[in-house]
Amino acid sequence: MKVSNKKSAIAAGLVATALCIAAGAAGAQERGNIKFPNGLNWKLMPLVTFNYPEYHDGTPEQKKLLEPIWKESIESTPLNFNRNDGSRLGSFILYQTHEDKENKYIFTMFSAAESKCEDPPNGPFIQKGYVPHMYSICPMRVIVENKSSGKRKQKDFPNYCHLFVDDKNKPLAQNHTEFAFDDKTRSAYFRVVQYGKRAPECDRALHLG
Repeated sequence: MKVSNKKSAIAAGLVATALCIAAGAAGAQERGNIKFPNGLNWKLMPLVTFNYPEYHDGTPEQKKLLEPIWKESIESTPLNFNRNDGSRLGSFILYQTHEDKENKYIFTMFSAAESKCEDPPNGPFIQKGYVPHMYSICPMRVIVENKSSGKRKQKDFPNYCHLFVDDKNKPLAQNHTEFAFDDKTRSAYFRVVQYGKRAPECDRALHLG
């Protein structure tokens, strides 16, 4: 089957973008105690839940954006045996987006029972007076959507901190994950505020190249 030059050019462009992220970003991740550029516009990474309607269920628009990205993971969480209705345990998804002239980028993390997240490095013993970390360590999934064609590519990057706590005892203002993007260097930055203080071990930089 013959493919038109126009379609070939679009396909080549998408492959080039995906390879740029796969190769460039994978070789240009920074972790922990990063010196962030001045003037970044930090934004909260909102939480959207699935199968957990009593807590940050999300808007229809947020659900429509995130469900296709994490559909397999949402549907593979364990069954909630406390309900006996075939429903599954909750899924907890953080995300933020960014756009340039050519692409829309979605940066998102998924946490749930039996997900690929890991517990923070608290150690085997909790000593008296020791305050445990609350974040989980999860993969970051980056989606690149070409605005002209609507085609998408994605890649996962390991070891990102996932934190969003919003209750009376641990308010959101003191426990959350933040995102910023630097268009000049095409770099995404992430940081975590825990107990009201920045957790420097959770600093991340992802250079898209």
